[in-house]
Amino acid sequence: MANHTIAKDLNTALRWATEAVRFDKRGQDYGAAMDAYAKSVSLLGDILEVLECERSAGRLNKTRDNELNKLARIHDSYRDRMLVLSLTFGFEMPPELEKLMTTPTWR
Repeated sequence: MANHTIAKDLNTALRWATEAVRFDKRGQDYGAAMDAYAKSVSLLGDILEVLECERSAGRLNKTRDNELNKLARIHDSYRDRMLVLSLTFGFEMPPELEKLMTTPTWR
């Protein structure tokens, strides 16, 4: 994934996250919040996989490595919020994100 693709996907993921937080804070449509969080977490996960590969290959500089850690925390916080919404309101976790509940976080 080229850097411009990572940047584009990151912008998209953050737009979905902003939407999710907006729905979540209103408290009126937790289903829409869950959907938006799922889209954001999925894209962030894809980005993190690419960056982890770059890290493993020794191609990440210090700044990029710090970005990876920050993205991992963002990813994990939205994933955790999805879990809370799932448990509180009975929403099902998207199948592609279900595995995130049982695997270690990015770090």
